[in-house]
Amino acid sequence: MIERLLRDGTVIARSDGTAHDLFPVAVGAAEGEALGEWVVREDATRTIEVGLGYGISALFVCEALLSNGDPAARHVVLDPYQATRFANCGLQVLDEAGVGSLVEHHAEESQIALPGSSARAGASSSPSWTATTASTGSSWT
Repeated sequence: MIERLLRDGTVIARSDGTAHDLFPVAVGAAEGEALGEWVVREDATRTIEVGLGYGISALFVCEALLSNGDPAARHVVLDPYQATRFANCGLQVLDEAGVGSLVEHHAEESQIALPGSSARAGASSSPSWTATTASTGSSWT
């Protein structure tokens, strides 16, 4: 799935049949591979991404989460524009790749969703979060 999307550079929205150019919004192969390697190196089980867009970086992250082997692994994505700007293509791509069940989408802006994320994780837990932002390729733990 990743290879096809990167090669073709477009995705057709199931919701309305429109064609969407992935680039320059989506990460390229080198950036995606670096994200995946980072998730594996950190042995992350829970990741968070600000900006799902077309879902390419999320595909690399989910692939890495699966390779880490934790059946409870989760990838949280925050994207208030998924339906309006991206015609839900990011969520569609993740479902088509078979990793939709790993993903928890929040259609909220990050400044709204992130303050509540630690409360949702549980005060007594010490979550291992690896975070990425798709629009800039920036990452932090």
